[in-house]
Amino acid sequence: GLTISDGSLTIPNSVTTITSYAFSGLQGVDHISIPNSVTTMQKFAFYNAKIKTIKIGTGLNSIPENGFDSSTLESVEIPGNVKTIGDSAFSNNGNMTSILIDEGVETINSNAFDRTNVNSVRLPDSLKNVENWFISNADWHKIVSVSASKNTVFSQYALGSSAKLTEVR
Repeated sequence: GLTISDGSLTIPNSVTTITSYAFSGLQGVDHISIPNSVTTMQKFAFYNAKIKTIKIGTGLNSIPENGFDSSTLESVEIPGNVKTIGDSAFSNNGNMTSILIDEGVETINSNAFDRTNVNSVRLPDSLKNVENWFISNADWHKIVSVSASKNTVFSQYALGSSAKLTEVR
């Protein structure tokens, strides 16, 4: 029941679970919409998928470990209904330059955005925990700026591998 048109993949509203490796290696699709009906996504669901953007529905409360690992995402917006971003969820996305994390997200696990080309991240006030190496850059000469609430707890190595970290606010 999947629909692919004009480089966009629409998953039908009847889908509630996206299993491990379901869209691994997907090609020919620039954009994916995950409907609100999807409440569970398993690890490696979109591993190595050739996609540029995603729209995450309101049904998911977590992005699993390695969910979008090694894809070709350029940007991602994490809606506030997602409470946890899993280990290496968006790692190895060297084309990624933009991350928007909405109010409501509470935990970012280790390596979530490791090896991306993001140069600025604004973390929401709702964020409680940031685990090790949550962000690092593929381009080690790029300046990284991180803004967070004073209530956010960063683990010992949360920013340990970031390129030329110039500012934490």
